[in-house]
Amino acid sequence: MKKTKLTISGIGLCILILSCSSIFFYNDAFTLFKIQVPIMMISGYFMATFLASYILDRKIFLARSQNLDTINPYKTMIQILPYMNWFIFGFFGVMCFISILVLVFLA
Repeated sequence: MKKTKLTISGIGLCILILSCSSIFFYNDAFTLFKIQVPIMMISGYFMATFLASYILDRKIFLARSQNLDTINPYKTMIQILPYMNWFIFGFFGVMCFISILVLVFLA
């Protein structure tokens, strides 16, 4: 099982922590709404989506290693896992992108 999803999630967490801590150094509302909050949203998106995808992949890996992949809930989850990953990345990516555009252009 690849650890790249977990690594990208950890990088997103580090960027999120750094951008949250930088709020205390820059007390400007323009910098906050135009730069820091979009960075927090993007890093939170990467952290959450890659961690959710990693957890789902790990569940499937454990089900296959315990020979539970023929039982109906696991069998169905294995079949729809690629679609679940696309939905997680696509839906939340679009929502993050729209939120950032609203912040940058309307705030």
